[in-house]
Amino acid sequence: MTAEIPDFKPFATVPLPSGEHRIATSVTVSDRSLESVIKELHDCEINAGVQTYYPDGLRVWLGDQFNGLVASAHIGPDDAGWLSDGTVARRLHEAALRFYPGGEYASRFAA
Repeated sequence: MTAEIPDFKPFATVPLPSGEHRIATSVTVSDRSLESVIKELHDCEINAGVQTYYPDGLRVWLGDQFNGLVASAHIGPDDAGWLSDGTVARRLHEAALRFYPGGEYASRFAA
């Protein structure tokens, strides 16, 4: 007997909360690429996502549709961070440190 895997419908099953945080109203720069942050989150078993969402801009989150969202945020199309390298990487990194302080990801960056 095999288990049935439900269809992947992240916004049908876990809508983004209306209280999500707005980020990148000013420019922030990270010295680490978005790819490296996502890879490190993945390696530490932290789920994350990034989605363009016309006309609202870009949405970024920690969590998934099966276990729920831990944190979410968005960058509006006119925000300064929209074209600034490092804004999304910094947000994901800071959120992971905040919401998983005792985890492997945070231990990699402990001072």
